[in-house]
Amino acid sequence: MTRRPVHLAGSPQAYRTQPGYDVPAVPAVAPPPGLAGAMVETVRAAMPQAVAMVPGEPAAAFGRVGLRGSGVRWPDPAAALMLAEALMPVAGSLSPEVPQAVRAAQVREPRSGGFAYATLQNRPWDSALFGLKAMAPGTVELAAGLVRELATFPLLADAMRVEGVTEAELATGRGRVHLALALAVSSVVVRGCPVALRDEESAAVVGLTLPVAVSALQHGPAPRGYAAALVEKRRVEYTFPHHTTHYVVSVAGRFGLVEGNPVLPLEEPANGLVTAVPGGLVVRTGAASGVVSVLVIVLAERPEDVVGGGRGWDEIVELSYLAVDGSAGLPTVQQWPSSEPVAAELTSPWPGPVRALVRAEGRDEPPGERATESYEIVLWPEPASPEVVHKKTDRLGHRLRGEPEPPPVEQPERVFEWVGRSVLSEAATVTVVTGADPESVVRGFGGDPAEPVSMRELLEDFGIDPWVAVLPVEGAVLAVEFNGWQGAQGPVLQALSRNGSASSSYWNVNAVRRLSFARRGVVLDSEEWTSQMRLDDPDVRAAVEGIDFDSYRNTTGKYLVPVARFTGYTFAEADYARIVEADVAYRILPLLPEHYPVELQADGTLRWAPEVVLGDDPNLLPSLPADTLRDLAWWAAGEAAQQSGMAAHHPVAESLARRGLTTDAERLARESTLEGRGEHHWMWMAFHEASNPDPLAAAMRGLKSAGYVFGTASAEFLARARSWIGPV
Repeated sequence: MTRRPVHLAGSPQAYRTQPGYDVPAVPAVAPPPGLAGAMVETVRAAMPQAVAMVPGEPAAAFGRVGLRGSGVRWPDPAAALMLAEALMPVAGSLSPEVPQAVRAAQVREPRSGGFAYATLQNRPWDSALFGLKAMAPGTVELAAGLVRELATFPLLADAMRVEGVTEAELATGRGRVHLALALAVSSVVVRGCPVALRDEESAAVVGLTLPVAVSALQHGPAPRGYAAALVEKRRVEYTFPHHTTHYVVSVAGRFGLVEGNPVLPLEEPANGLVTAVPGGLVVRTGAASGVVSVLVIVLAERPEDVVGGGRGWDEIVELSYLAVDGSAGLPTVQQWPSSEPVAAELTSPWPGPVRALVRAEGRDEPPGERATESYEIVLWPEPASPEVVHKKTDRLGHRLRGEPEPPPVEQPERVFEWVGRSVLSEAATVTVVTGADPESVVRGFGGDPAEPVSMRELLEDFGIDPWVAVLPVEGAVLAVEFNGWQGAQGPVLQALSRNGSASSSYWNVNAVRRLSFARRGVVLDSEEWTSQMRLDDPDVRAAVEGIDFDSYRNTTGKYLVPVARFTGYTFAEADYARIVEADVAYRILPLLPEHYPVELQADGTLRWAPEVVLGDDPNLLPSLPADTLRDLAWWAAGEAAQQSGMAAHHPVAESLARRGLTTDAERLARESTLEGRGEHHWMWMAFHEASNPDPLAAAMRGLKSAGYVFGTASAEFLARARSWIGPV
């Protein structure tokens, strides 16, 4: 047979932001009968040398692949890269004899022609594997099948034996012998390949070794004693409290936090929520199937609050179960590569009685595209005791307990469920304005109605500068900011409501929210609301009445209901569609932040921690006269201008002279908040803060902003500010 020379260069490895190598998946095919037996002696002879080539750290990462309880289904890319780079210089020194049976098994007409591909990284083992697949099809699958079969050969039992006591020792040993077996088999297969790889046989051996080793490890048994070693490892490393959140698939109206993978009982829970089973719990869901959110909290002792911190849970049941070995997890319908639960071993790794507090909300909600049911399971060690139903309010629980169902709870926020399916779901501000036209609303936000831009282009740019889309609706104007928050700012609300009313709801991905109301140029309230807040304005009070802000269900909708009540207009999905279709938006030149006074206690000292401290006394500034504070604020603004090299700039000099921002200076200060325009932002903020009507706030926040201008020299600047004040 003529060996055909092929030169392989480059790598098809995908671009990575972190160093690493994603080991490709390869299928295994059963080798021809007798082939593994024909090469077993060759492989056994090569094993000692191959084992010595495999470094321990990546061997441990590979050795955990496929082991029950390890949670590892694929080797870490960083470990794979480390292993490949370690094997590259030494793989060529492994030169086993190639049995004739191996050559005969690979005799086939190699593919003719050429192939090409682009590369972003130089990984010779990866490119060699790519070429091996392309020019000698079936070789990779054959090698994978051989490694799996040889791993079980009695003649290799001594070579494949794993010694060790700790989990790390056993994982390292398992990974090392499987990688060594894969390395020996790959060396034989590559050397017997009908395609000549010129100087890249070593790269092909390494490229083949990693995926065929993973294929064998995913289906190989655990070393003797590994289960006990893993339990001991978990016990040594386990810490309290332990929090994990999961999205779990409900099957037949239930999910289990259980040990192993038992068949869940179909009997309905007598308490309406949860049933104790050996080794765990089975929770009854509202939806027959679908995704539910489950938070598991493991504590060292009983929590003080069993009701749930005021959150609007519908059902709360406390009960006991007996942990067999402490390995309970949350099984799902996707149980790969074995029947092991995907989220395995969430509970503490000790046997014995466990007390559980199960909380549920949203079970009466109809199933939708997003998880509407939420559960919290709190666990701690405690002797068994009778179950306690702490709360029972949902309709499903009443049905399961055989009790009369309560009437359905009114949920006005349901009309806004569509928001969760839109681009607005993670972050936005929705503002409704009455007594204004679209042009005045755009100007109120700080935009120019004569300069529309494409909303679609702004979204695609992923910029941070604010913009707004407006839409005239019945009796009002709707303003929507995608990932913006200007409508939640006091000065904007004052401008928008000058001739009527304005209300806005702001939310972001960090669960920060703000609900705001304004009328006739006055902001009535702008807060993150809870049901316990006292509201002075009757219209605002009526707007929030009856809304359960303590419950996390459809929180975005709950914050939009008061906006609709206060302004008389409900933001509809059809409005959102019209805004998107119109593709019109307006860039915003943000207004400067609203001024706030510094809060003092009755004795004249600061209520909160000082934003700036001069010297050793945190209450030095509150003790100074108002005129001194005002002079200090403008001194700080002047120092910031000098440090920035802007003291001679006309708007700066004029603002210093008049002790207030000129029209041009205010525009420049506002522009400094925009992307790419912030070179002198903190200088302008020092000027803006110096204009605060509250002298103490002007001095304290002016000094703080000016300090940012000085950067690493801010301490020296503040020391000069203290000297400027003189003896007190």
